[in-house]
Amino acid sequence: MVSVDNIEISFFSENKKVTPLTYNIGSFLVTNIKLPDIIVINKSNVNLSLSKLTIIGLNNKQKIVCYEIYDKELKETISSVTPQINNLVRNKNIIDPLKLTFGKTKSLNSELKSNCKLEPRETLLIPLSLMLYFHYIGSKVIEDLQILFSFNTEIGQKQIKLPIELNSYKVTENYIFPMKGDLCICNLPMNIPQHRKAQSQEFAIDIVGSEFSTSLKTDPNDLSDYLIFGSNVMTIGDGTVVEIGDKFPDSEMNNPKSYSEDFFNKLSNRMVLLIGIKNTMLGNYLIIEHKSKEFSVYAHLREKSLCVKKGDKVKQGDVIAEVGNTGHSTEPHLHFQLIDSLNIFEANGLPIMFNNLPIREMNQHFSNSNSLINSDYFYVHID
Repeated sequence: MVSVDNIEISFFSENKKVTPLTYNIGSFLVTNIKLPDIIVINKSNVNLSLSKLTIIGLNNKQKIVCYEIYDKELKETISSVTPQINNLVRNKNIIDPLKLTFGKTKSLNSELKSNCKLEPRETLLIPLSLMLYFHYIGSKVIEDLQILFSFNTEIGQKQIKLPIELNSYKVTENYIFPMKGDLCICNLPMNIPQHRKAQSQEFAIDIVGSEFSTSLKTDPNDLSDYLIFGSNVMTIGDGTVVEIGDKFPDSEMNNPKSYSEDFFNKLSNRMVLLIGIKNTMLGNYLIIEHKSKEFSVYAHLREKSLCVKKGDKVKQGDVIAEVGNTGHSTEPHLHFQLIDSLNIFEANGLPIMFNNLPIREMNQHFSNSNSLINSDYFYVHID
């Protein structure tokens, strides 16, 4: 957070860490960053108008790349997003979409402005993650960011700098992939509209059936028609089971063809009162803490398939459950993610690589990655 002349600028998500996805293509270095969404609070006595954002990528404190976003795009995006956020704040319920997406957000004492003009004591949300896809390819990696906010005021122009320290993260544990066999890995981290839009799911993946089809039948009507349903799920590394949810019945989601957002909204409003928000959204799930203080999450598991209980010690490769279709799931699959704390809705997602899934499986020209990196899907065989 910075505060200059009573203009306060901070992340919308209070505990947000900006973690880049990095890899090499041949001799080139790639830095891919989901930019943070920003809150501006005008605590001054003058009117402000945001005219431009400048996003600067740095290496060794030297400017490497610069992007600029001008008032027209700022106004269009802010006016589109802000009414939706205000509506969610006004109409909070047990299932809070704001928390599911942004984690722990800054408390809002007034409605957000839906344009770029701020009178005293007014607040503006800048949905920067929707405005700029930061993907830099060059001879140097981006180590830090700066965002320059240009304001027009009644007494002249003002520029405020927000430095952003990047959380350059690479797992040190020798993790293994949580499943074996012929698999399709989809909704990977570079697919921005999918997992990456949610703070804790930024580097999450989904694992479904292979052979260019996720089911045994062209017109599946039952969970057992899906290739992956009931397949074993394994722990990626040694650790301790620290949380489970096992109350979501298969019968509530036994025909994926009936799935729609409206169907699940009605179901979740009923289920959350019976089994809680985590068990409703994740379905049956497990969270394992590893010695590096990383937490692996396994979600949408089959009813009555969990082989462990809270407090159990597990070894790498132990079978802990089976793939199911419980919770917010469109068809049988394993949702997997690595996070930096136990609170799955407020944690930061962490990038992960597996020692039995080399990066060349994604692209023979890729190397040195801290994360699985394709955007849509790729097929693998894991022994």
